[in-house]
Amino acid sequence: MRATSQTVLDVPIDRVDLDHWMFSLSDEDYREAARGHHAAGLLVLGEGRGTINVESVGGHLIIQRYRAVRVEPTRTELYSARSQVFLLHLVPVAAQVRWIMEVEASGPDRTVLTCTVETTVSPLLTVLARAAALPYFLRRHVAEETVKFAQDITRKQAAVA
Repeated sequence: MRATSQTVLDVPIDRVDLDHWMFSLSDEDYREAARGHHAAGLLVLGEGRGTINVESVGGHLIIQRYRAVRVEPTRTELYSARSQVFLLHLVPVAAQVRWIMEVEASGPDRTVLTCTVETTVSPLLTVLARAAALPYFLRRHVAEETVKFAQDITRKQAAVA
């Protein structure tokens, strides 16, 4: 399953640093970015930085232990090889989740933020997820958090300007 959403920031691209923003995102800022967000924290792993995120999407609790795959001012890519999904908050299943955020200039004072979440589960669980409308809930969740993340990036950029 894959969900992508875009929104516009009224900030020049050279004033956006996704690497810095991602790894300074507080638990409170994360929780404010979507109704389903429960908690977030930073990790220092043997292979580098990462985050841990706890959220609920479509009635399913998800715990993601992301490691940074690529972090640059204009693109962050995090991967969780060992995500835990608790179907209906009860039944644990394994998943892999890739979270990509990137920005692209859209004029001298505007930047487009794109947020993509890709989730991989077993073929049987993919069928069950589609039957339970999880792709719809994932798209809705990513759309909500993209807008709120953009607001947070813009607010923090304005504070340092």
